[in-house]
Amino acid sequence: MVKALFFDLDGTLVDGKHGVRTVYPEVQAELRRIQSLGHKLFVATGRPHTMLTPDLFELGFDGFVMANGGHVEVGGKTVHLELMGLSEARAAADLLERMGVEYTIDTAHHVYIRCEYGALRNFFSHHHDIFTFDFDREDALARAIKLEAFPTDAGRQAIRERAAREIGPAVFCGDNGTGMTFEMYSPRLSKVTGIKKVLESCGIAREDSYAFGDGDNDLAMIEYCGCGVAMGNATEAVKAGADVVCGAINEGGLARALRELFP
Repeated sequence: MVKALFFDLDGTLVDGKHGVRTVYPEVQAELRRIQSLGHKLFVATGRPHTMLTPDLFELGFDGFVMANGGHVEVGGKTVHLELMGLSEARAAADLLERMGVEYTIDTAHHVYIRCEYGALRNFFSHHHDIFTFDFDREDALARAIKLEAFPTDAGRQAIRERAAREIGPAVFCGDNGTGMTFEMYSPRLSKVTGIKKVLESCGIAREDSYAFGDGDNDLAMIEYCGCGVAMGNATEAVKAGADVVCGAINEGGLARALRELFP
């Protein structure tokens, strides 16, 4: 029976907190072995397509659940794309601008940053090639899947409170699980909505799916899939919701878990 495995990226496949930007070699070997058994491998991430590194595509995943389920590709073809909606995206952008918070506009194939956003430009100084700085705001917002901001902890709570008052339930606000960015997107979206599209496209049953993650934004897919695996570095909520807790990413936990689950 063909299984579908869904892997979170940051904190599960790569370890940005420890400077590891590529998938560990031992994990790569296990992924290739499992794929050779006929199973399907997918990345499930909050990142948009543009912010996935070339080496990740070179690993031969069968597809990607990106932008919190808003953009789903299987076999290199888009099988699902759901936008925020122009009015909702505009309301979120207007709010961030009124609050003086710099943000990006994430679409299926572009990430837009306004030229005057010096803090963001400095933060991504080594990655300017993946961003678009000259753009029409209204056009970009019409194609937005989500907005990403980089506020302080106090700023995060302030955005939540003002968004609840000034926008309402049409826009969801939350952390992406890395502790770095703050996202605003449609409440219809989650990694689970993307996973459902993948399973439907591939004809794989929910009980034959596996999810691997570490952050609170992975909890829904950990609980939804037939087998949910929490990394040893996962939050307590994710560990509590998982069927299996493996070792931490920097301790080789994922490779060992894959060997045990797929001997």
